[in-house]
Amino acid sequence: MTDGAGAWKDKRQKTKDKRQKTKDKRQKTNSFGFSKANDPVEFTINEADGRLIIRFTGRYDHEWIKELKSYGRIWFDPVSREWLMDWTRMKVDSLSDYFASKGVEVIVKRAAISFPVREQR
Repeated sequence: MTDGAGAWKDKRQKTKDKRQKTKDKRQKTNSFGFSKANDPVEFTINEADGRLIIRFTGRYDHEWIKELKSYGRIWFDPVSREWLMDWTRMKVDSLSDYFASKGVEVIVKRAAISFPVREQR
């Protein structure tokens, strides 16, 4: 009798595991079957211009744009598909913390200093 009960519990556990996998898969994809995982965000610091260039490398949430706007004036460049704002270390730290809390990888880069600027220094 214990073998029959044990087999029944195993079958029940397998069904439970299968349902959990399906649920996990649904949470990671949208209704079209595309992944909901967000691609990294690139921050490029351009010290010569005093600008922070923010580029979403893939899908993004419109809530993120609202968060960017809360840090002051931002500009969108439709050609390069980048968001530009005045650079401060505090903005970079705060925005990277915000994106990290949303589960988005943040890549911070420094723009290369142009030759005329380098000569002036």
